[in-house]
Amino acid sequence: MVGSISSFSQYVGDARRLRLSMRTNQRDAEYVNAGNSIIYFVDANVVGMFASPKAHVNYLSPFNNWLNERLLFGTSVLTAEFLFSGNLPGQKYPTLITLDHYDDLHGMVRAILKKGEQAAHRISLENTNVVGRRAAEISKLVENFKADKIDVDRLLAQLGQLLLNQ
Repeated sequence: MVGSISSFSQYVGDARRLRLSMRTNQRDAEYVNAGNSIIYFVDANVVGMFASPKAHVNYLSPFNNWLNERLLFGTSVLTAEFLFSGNLPGQKYPTLITLDHYDDLHGMVRAILKKGEQAAHRISLENTNVVGRRAAEISKLVENFKADKIDVDRLLAQLGQLLLNQ
């Protein structure tokens, strides 16, 4: 019996929150219909949800009682896309962030850029080493061919193998 009372109480609470949201949306629509526009602001977390929805499905916690867990990722993607779509009620301007949140995002972007540069440098070094090794192996094969140490069939077979095993 306690479980059903708790479930019913939770259901009523969820219904109240949904009704409050619907009233807010109704007031927004009335405001826009009166010729006004709404400027929307989001915080850095919402931008994070847009950039990486899978890592931010917890932002949908108000809907956890209604959403199946396997739907959280898709719902997170759709929610983030909608918030930045430019199609929110009465929206005439892009979705904005406050200056403080901009600073947070700028720091995140700098960190991502630094990691990207480090990865690019590491990959470049790895590729340089691979290319250098392959060039040396190819040169050795060509020298052996010129010196008649290997025939053309063996040269082509080994070149093919070298190129396939990049």
